Amino acid sequence: MSDAGFHVLISGFFRYFRVSQYLSGNTREPLAIVTGTEGLGDVFCEEYYDGLTGSILEGLGLMFSHSTVLYVYLTSSDTSNEDLPVTDDLRPLLTYLRDRHQIVFIDDYAPLPA
Repeated sequence: MSDAGFHVLISGFFRYFRVSQYLSGNTREPLAIVTGTEGLGDVFCEEYYDGLTGSILEGLGLMFSHSTVLYVYLTSSDTSNEDLPVTDDLRPLLTYLRDRHQIVFIDDYAPLPA
């Protein structure tokens, strides 16, 4: 991606809303966060939002408030929404964010050779 002229940050930080807040404070450009399905599970893990008054809703609001898009690479085992690491009570929120194109699933890619 950097060869294509994009700035790239590689991080193991799993509180994506904090990364989005930090980066959006330093640019006016849209942000793209790329992760796999495990990272999607982190985004929808309610305990990661402990300490926020509005819990997961506040955290997701902070994450997606600055033209941020979350791109999620699906694996071959992620054949349906039921396979995703999101609890049933949060699936309507996932659907809402997908419908608004703030979460985009990528399933047509060629994985790197092992």
